[in-house]
Amino acid sequence: MRMLLPVVLLAACADMQIGYQSSLEPGRDPGTFRWKTVADTIYPVESEAAERARMGQLRKVMDSACPSGFVVENRQATKRMDAAISSGIWDVYYDVRCS
Repeated sequence: MRMLLPVVLLAACADMQIGYQSSLEPGRDPGTFRWKTVADTIYPVESEAAERARMGQLRKVMDSACPSGFVVENRQATKRMDAAISSGIWDVYYDVRCS
């Protein structure tokens, strides 16, 4: 049981990292938004598990903006900097439209 606590805390801190480094801006058209988040060593840009975590955070962010749901229309990743132990630090942008 003692080993479970550090893993749970690490997962909670990692989830907070996505939210802390994210921002949501309104799009040009009503009901559209652009969400910017990060991909890094903990959440690699091409990792399916990391993408699921990012989508979970996006759902939390969009709950109040789009109560009927939303659709991700586009995803774009732009490399911010290289890193020695990973594929680098990336800004990841999602164009979102309310359903």
